[in-house]
Amino acid sequence: MTSDTRFMAFVALSEPSTVSALALAGRVTARFRDKIPFEIKVPSPSGAGIILDIDGVLITVLQIDKPLPPDAYARALALNRTWKGAEAALSAHRAHAIVATLSPIGSHADALNGAAYTTLVNAALMDLTRPIGVVWTTGDALSEASEFQQAAESVAARQLPVLTWLSLTILAGPPASDGRPTVAMATTGLLPFVGREIEFEPTVWPPVQVADRVLGTAQYLMARGMVVKDGDTLGATEAERIHVRLKEATNSRLPLASLRAA
Repeated sequence: MTSDTRFMAFVALSEPSTVSALALAGRVTARFRDKIPFEIKVPSPSGAGIILDIDGVLITVLQIDKPLPPDAYARALALNRTWKGAEAALSAHRAHAIVATLSPIGSHADALNGAAYTTLVNAALMDLTRPIGVVWTTGDALSEASEFQQAAESVAARQLPVLTWLSLTILAGPPASDGRPTVAMATTGLLPFVGREIEFEPTVWPPVQVADRVLGTAQYLMARGMVVKDGDTLGATEAERIHVRLKEATNSRLPLASLRAA
């Protein structure tokens, strides 16, 4: 699997920051290296931009003395379902930082390492600044500062923070044959890990059940790679049947793992 996608996060800040490359590398090391071993280097210890090399994954950090343009987080804000008051909080930010991978994603391991180290660097930068929230642009996901810090601790404990790295689009489907309402869901942010997104076709299942199955499947694939095949059947119980169909990209859609409740 190869992808031109880069992991990228925007950190909304209460005020401009002037963190140095050496200070940031030191904070990443002090906070995380006793929990998850890595080697960190600072190829460019001076200058406005920062580049860190963590186990061969190159991560750049830019600190910008002005707010994000509204369209930089509009979609993440629209998909946000966990951070109450996000719009008002973000409207108060006065500066931002960009944390992003430079290295290409050539394998599932590359994706895991890239997402993990971007998260750790992002969290360390937040320790040294006054953060309000984070936009994980690769997945259009929005996190309050404290929530993102918890996600970084999960990564250091080798747990994947699925809702920090991707978002869910929830749509009303057409009425079922008996007139009952249906719901459909799709992920954004799984593509770098497995080369496709998940789409759960319209079903009469309760939305909370659909979300649980989509997020559970996404986390499973993030951790293990694209281990499901076309025609496979998934399910959280022996009686539950979710059929998998793999769909290739079209002009308007990404490659999908389409899930359908039996």
